[in-house]
Amino acid sequence: MPTFFDTDDTPVGQRFAQWREVSSRLFLPVDVASQSIETFRYTSARSAIDGIPIGNSMARDTQVKRTARHIAGSVSYPVSLYIPTCGKLGLAQAGGERSVEPGECALVDTARAYETDVRAEFCFTWMHIPRERLACRIGGLDLVAGRTFSLDNPYVRLAIDFIRNIASVADQLSGEKAHRVAEHALDLLATAIEDCMGALPSDDTVRRSAMLHHARTYIDHHLSDAGLSLGEVAAALKVSPRYLSGLFGEAETPYRTLLRERRLERCAGDLSDPRLAFRSVTDIALSWGFVDPAHFSRTFKTRYGLSPSDYRAMKELERYPAEPTDGPPDAL
Repeated sequence: MPTFFDTDDTPVGQRFAQWREVSSRLFLPVDVASQSIETFRYTSARSAIDGIPIGNSMARDTQVKRTARHIAGSVSYPVSLYIPTCGKLGLAQAGGERSVEPGECALVDTARAYETDVRAEFCFTWMHIPRERLACRIGGLDLVAGRTFSLDNPYVRLAIDFIRNIASVADQLSGEKAHRVAEHALDLLATAIEDCMGALPSDDTVRRSAMLHHARTYIDHHLSDAGLSLGEVAAALKVSPRYLSGLFGEAETPYRTLLRERRLERCAGDLSDPRLAFRSVTDIALSWGFVDPAHFSRTFKTRYGLSPSDYRAMKELERYPAEPTDGPPDAL
């Protein structure tokens, strides 16, 4: 089931302090403020598909700022997609300031500084996309940071409608089928971005992006193989390890980093699944290619801020919160 958070469960004077305390812990380090603590509100229904956080939220009277200091303290840098359904979001990134309203969507590169500003009630669907999964489809991300795209474009509308539908059923999707659905969503989004940018990539760019996509798919299908190497992936794709390593470098995520992140995502997904509560942490780690339980625990804590056992306990608490609810939201 989705993880729900609602500040209306907290006394008015304590709502913003509660949100400020947990907003960075769940997503990324940011500074938050509010022009009117008395009218501040935040609600969120959060799920995930194939390791990609997705959900629907509502915010009122809140400002978010991410600076170089926050970026230096992060361990991941997703690209955030915001799709408004009501209200208006003020967005500043990459030297531009935009107002994002229903009928359009926006992409925010969290590897770069940005600010958001919400005054009146703002409702939106969001998706926090691992940067390498978008970069391998569209090349560099510099041109999309802080950009808005109109749903008047048929490709944008198709992609956004699909992603909205995913947000409504993500908690019901799992396994290889969920992976394929997520891949389709990212392919549609990449197609929409390319169409809006006014120029399609060169044939070589298409070929290299396709090769990287096939490499990622092969890796995802063999994550449980503890000995999976760059050479094995390259041999399966009939290219040299050096060439494939260069493709991963262009996508800003080295092979070993990508392999580790995808394995951690799968472990986190299994630890969050109540149907797998009978499996030990070590068993889950070994099933996704980690060979040293102690190393896995350290790596997992670096990535998620909690030990695997504490992470599982947190997810259990989120499913069955004590009263009053203190579950965390998603930062804008």
